[in-house]
Parts: sequence; structure tokens; C-alpha cells
Amino acid sequence: MQPQLQASPSELKQKFFALQSPRDVADLLEIPYDKLIYHLYRQTDDDKYQ
Repeated sequence: MQPQLQASPSELKQKFFALQSPRDVADLLEIPYDKLIYHLYRQTDDDKYQ
């Protein structure tokens, strides 16, 4: 995983407006889907919304 997104701003905009699933979000963020799900559901609600 890179600290910066590799896609161009126009590609990111196109991908953002085409989002339809959690896998699309992972693709947009350039992270593996399983890591996205892990971080979304691993944390308690109190930790998520600080």
C-alpha cells in the first residue's frame, strides 16, 4: 500500500461517481478489500467516531 493514491484526479473522480459496492471503495482507495473490511469492522463504534 502506498501513502498516496496513484490514480490521477480525473480517474479518481470517475471511479468515485461509479461506486456501487464496498469492493469499488477498496479499489478507489487502492487497498485490498479484506483490509478495508477488517478495519471497518474491527474497531468499536466508539473508536470509529472520535
